[in-house]
Amino acid sequence: MSGSSSSTKTFSYTSEDVTKVVRKFTTDLRMIAESSKSMTEAAKYGHDVEYLAQRGFLKMADVTLLSGGIEVKAVQYVVQIGSSDLTPSRAGGVLWPEVSQPSLRIILTYTSDYTPALKEETKPKLKISWSPTDVSTSHSTLKENSARDYSSNGFGVSRKDFT
Repeated sequence: MSGSSSSTKTFSYTSEDVTKVVRKFTTDLRMIAESSKSMTEAAKYGHDVEYLAQRGFLKMADVTLLSGGIEVKAVQYVVQIGSSDLTPSRAGGVLWPEVSQPSLRIILTYTSDYTPALKEETKPKLKISWSPTDVSTSHSTLKENSARDYSSNGFGVSRKDFT
């Protein structure tokens, strides 16, 4: 006697779900920028992250506070599609310190769907001039210390904090 079974999970999310989740990222970014006094263009970065996420091109966003080129704090937002394991959280918990010689570095990692041709096509629609980098986002000098998730109907990001 033999038997088999199968199951399928279907996650459907809308552009409103993506917007809802990415706005939490943008809220975090504004808190980081204002509290650390390290950036004034948070809304522009938020726009680009939302634009890329809406089209399925965003894999991860990494935000790092530097003091004179040295990492002080960082946060990574890893896109999760179809995960029911994420627990929705509120934005926040990112009031970062003011440091000397502050700068905020934002690195985006893209999905394989974001081809060079699509990068050229979308360039005029983005508010930031993004350029390739080989900077590591491992944050080996920092310690991962907490996490929270932002999700809505199968679209989410898992946030990892480093101090």
